[in-house]
Amino acid sequence: MPRTELRADWMIAALLLGLAGCTANVGPKDGAVAQAARVSALESEVAALQVELKEATDALATVRDPARGLRVVDTLSVPWPDRVVEASGSAVRPGGTPDAPAVLQFRVRTEDARGRFLQTTGPAEVVAATISDTDAAVEVGRWSIDADVWRDALREGLLGTAYAIDLPFQGLPAEAQFLLVRLELQDVRLHEPLRVESPVPVIRPLSETSR
Repeated sequence: MPRTELRADWMIAALLLGLAGCTANVGPKDGAVAQAARVSALESEVAALQVELKEATDALATVRDPARGLRVVDTLSVPWPDRVVEASGSAVRPGGTPDAPAVLQFRVRTEDARGRFLQTTGPAEVVAATISDTDAAVEVGRWSIDADVWRDALREGLLGTAYAIDLPFQGLPAEAQFLLVRLELQDVRLHEPLRVESPVPVIRPLSETSR
């Protein structure tokens, strides 16, 4: 074989070896693909743990002080009974005859801290009284409402959602213009009951008011 052809063969072989070395250097190292997949999986786990941490932080914000029964941190993300208020439609209806009982129609709403209606569990207690000529409170009725009755009293109407409580009683004074009504409501999420006190007007038939 001529010397020039032998020299050319050696040059071609050297060039091929050089290209092979470059390819080995720029290609992925052993295990790089598996390592990248592991990193991606760990990033997904971190994202999931961050979501769980956010949920746990929100839940922790509703922790209550057992000594006072008050929320340590107020949070709007978790509904919590905050108050009970009188709703529209409350009235006292006198009996149609002397033997017929009067009826206290009490309408209340239970709300969260943003004023949104929120269902509660009960039970509840209602006390009604009139004011005597000497400005003393005279009790005319006291009722205990168990949890089942409280739940069944839930109503939805044009004026919103409320609990409708109809309580018959005897002994409404003929001159009474209103009753003072107090409600104490228990809820399994609360350490202390919710309370509301309100004057409820006596709605008499037109035949009585025109006399």
